[in-house]
Amino acid sequence: MKHFLASIFIVFGSASYADSTIAEIEDHYKYVTRNVPTTKLECSEVRVPIYGTTQSGNAAAGALLGMIIGGAIGDVVSDGDGGATAGGAVIGGIIGADQAQQGTRTITGYRIEDTCQEVTYYTEQRERVYDYSTINFKVNGERYTLRFHR
Repeated sequence: MKHFLASIFIVFGSASYADSTIAEIEDHYKYVTRNVPTTKLECSEVRVPIYGTTQSGNAAAGALLGMIIGGAIGDVVSDGDGGATAGGAVIGGIIGADQAQQGTRTITGYRIEDTCQEVTYYTEQRERVYDYSTINFKVNGERYTLRFHR
């Protein structure tokens, strides 16, 4: 900036212009809005299910149903072979009893847990920042303005 002013005064600072040259430098500013992030930890209570196993039926009923279905499938697949029908009934009985003993998973209650997470909020901040400068001067009654960045 010193070199810039010096060059203006060299050009306009000769003896013939010295009395009529007046220079004024002015800085110009602008306002900028910025979104500033702020992180906050927010906690709340959450209901969490408690799972348990309940028995859906008895093993004897499951075995009987499995034997009937297994015997029917063995009979159809083997075209009436008695050994295959009996084998299908035994396998069906085992599977049916096992399925009946397995319970179903159901919600038996709830427990309360605290859960926390970071949440980001944005706040607008207005800030005054330098934009540019101008130099205003007159030479022999003529007004001049030059815009520059320092």
